[in-house]
Amino acid sequence: MIRQLFILFFLLLMFPSVQAQVGLFEKPEAVQKKEKREQKYENRRDEKGRRQGDWMRYHPNGTPAYKARFVDDQPVDTLVRYYKNGNKYVEIVFDENTNRGKGKFYSEGGNLLGEGFYLNMQKDSVWHFYDMEGNLKAKEEFQFDEKAGRSEIYFDTGELAAEVTYEKGEKQGIEKRYYPDGTLRVKISYREGNLHGPYAVYFENGQKEIEGFYENNLRDSTWIFYDALGRKSFTLLYEEGIVQNEHLLTEKEMEEFQRYEENRKKLKDPENFMGNPEEYLR
Repeated sequence: MIRQLFILFFLLLMFPSVQAQVGLFEKPEAVQKKEKREQKYENRRDEKGRRQGDWMRYHPNGTPAYKARFVDDQPVDTLVRYYKNGNKYVEIVFDENTNRGKGKFYSEGGNLLGEGFYLNMQKDSVWHFYDMEGNLKAKEEFQFDEKAGRSEIYFDTGELAAEVTYEKGEKQGIEKRYYPDGTLRVKISYREGNLHGPYAVYFENGQKEIEGFYENNLRDSTWIFYDALGRKSFTLLYEEGIVQNEHLLTEKEMEEFQRYEENRKKLKDPENFMGNPEEYLR
């Protein structure tokens, strides 16, 4: 149970690649010298080994690592973890007599990076993430510590950059990505986290650039490519991700196809910007 709490307090993600970190209630270093403690922090366990009362740990430099109060091994009231410079890293304020708490995450310099709710120590309902200037960068819904519901990512200007729905932590249905002016850029279909269904890319002028189809993450069937005026440039036939008629393309069509392939590699998934708030703001 405690290991699960640790993972929650350091914001997984989301995101996808989560690195192991020191547990929220563990000693910051593997080898820790005898600690000085404020008088009220007893770091006490009962006969069953459960944490009880006020707990506090220190970093090797003498600054607090975390402060928390426990009842039967469950954190109550307010839990705070600190950076080595003394600033807050995470603060969770628990509702009295409930299993719900409001969490806030901060940068080492003190900027609010993310905030949302926990229910039974699992991320729940809507979470917001911010940049260093306090601008909203993302809004996501959670249930049982998994993304569930609408997810939105924003440009620095505040305009919507991408939106998609999650079910049990996986993308489901239609994802839309936009140009900074709000024009639709890409429309993607998902099924249980896999690319599956119609796929379309648009020029900034609104004309369709590409339309195709995915079958379980592989390009399939007919893919049509257009120029910026909406005229058909060429068509490719795919079967299980492999193009079947590439040899029929003219030199010009081949150049257009290669350009598309290069641009496709640059079309980053907005979800790569999620996860730990600090990494999220790279």
